[in-house]
Amino acid sequence: QIGSTTPLSLATNLQEDLDMDSLELVELGITLENEFDISLPDAEMRRCTTFDAIVQLVSRAEQEQEARSA
Repeated sequence: QIGSTTPLSLATNLQEDLDMDSLELVELGITLENEFDISLPDAEMRRCTTFDAIVQLVSRAEQEQEARSA
């Protein structure tokens, strides 16, 4: 939630700590896709429960993008 006072860390739970719903997770995925020029399947974004899971998903997508470009 914008304006949340919840401290953020890799272990922050997106749904429990920040009250994000599945639509907000998909919207976050779209923002990350645009920012990093990658593709993140909606189903995988909805399965992310923590910031760490998102970092891993983005990292994996970047590696896959680089492999396709090589």
